[in-house]
Amino acid sequence: MNKTWMFYFLIITVAFGSKTLLAAEKYSLADLQVLSDNNEFREFFSHAKDVLPSKRKRKWRDLVIGEAKSYVDYLRSSKNYEMNSWNEIEKISSWTQLKYDNFYQIKLNSYAKSFFENCFVSYQQNICLSKMNKFWQTSNKDSDLGYHFSKLASGLVQEELTWSFVNDIIKNQEGHYYCDKPLITDKLAQHLQVLTRTQVFSFKGKVKLQNMATAKCWKKMIPALKATMISLPASESNGIYFALNSLKQLNQKETDLWLTRYLLDKPQVGDTFNQAWNRVKELGSDFKRREAVLNSLTSLNRLPDESFSNESKAIIRHFNRYFPEYISNYAKTCLSYLEGTKIFEFGNPTPSCKNFFDQKNKKFISRNLRERFTKAKRL
Repeated sequence: MNKTWMFYFLIITVAFGSKTLLAAEKYSLADLQVLSDNNEFREFFSHAKDVLPSKRKRKWRDLVIGEAKSYVDYLRSSKNYEMNSWNEIEKISSWTQLKYDNFYQIKLNSYAKSFFENCFVSYQQNICLSKMNKFWQTSNKDSDLGYHFSKLASGLVQEELTWSFVNDIIKNQEGHYYCDKPLITDKLAQHLQVLTRTQVFSFKGKVKLQNMATAKCWKKMIPALKATMISLPASESNGIYFALNSLKQLNQKETDLWLTRYLLDKPQVGDTFNQAWNRVKELGSDFKRREAVLNSLTSLNRLPDESFSNESKAIIRHFNRYFPEYISNYAKTCLSYLEGTKIFEFGNPTPSCKNFFDQKNKKFISRNLRERFTKAKRL
């Protein structure tokens, strides 16, 4: 019985002694101040929360915030971009006192830029991408930081991740400072290209499209989107056209041009085909509008002509009836290239020329032009 009592006494004594020892290891506010004065960053943050919650008042908060700023400054000045250092900074940055301190966030974002630039050089790409995305999701979504991350991710062909950064930037009230950057407009153009007419012209679709970016950002991005729409074949810019048209950002001249190009670019039968077909018919009674479209088309490196195949005689007949100037210009451009009377910097501007001059289409082309084509083919 005595042995049993002694055993329990020993356990209680050890347990009590351990508690006393643990209690003695707790750091006070004064201890933290000493650590701060000596720039003992890691020990400071390992024990900063030793102070009871009820005693974490203004002095404690100021000390924590000040030490966190100093820690980040130290890491930056010493160019310490080790992964363990980043993990420590990331951990303390989740503290409420630091998460909502603007000056700390500015310093943290600056360090994050340098850290991830170095990360992709020193560590595995997938690790850096994962950490960068994780940090972004918990950050203050600063547009400058987002743009920096976008460039890093884009350079690594991470389109989905890049879009997540761009998407947040264009929704940010301060993001308009970056909205005319080629990286931003290119990624938005890629995102819009997959949109369909149904998605953007429904009421919900229009609202979703408008909310994709702030009004200031849309204003800066639209010129670049229009330029992209013109530079791409109509078959590759459907979504951009639908989006801009839904937002009422295209004038008559721009819609005339795009719909005409669409009909010339092997269009898919559907609502857009019907609209393009009727638009060319409408142009047939307005020479000035046709002239404007023709001038724009002839300024391209390649005249749209995918529809000039044996299978699409209906489209050629349609253009010959309502837009004969384009048919004539196309034929003459083709001959200029074949005969070598004009130099075309970007090569053949009329790839479908052979199909165009096919005998089945001879009634659309003058005899003189057909004879010149036959002769040029032999050269």
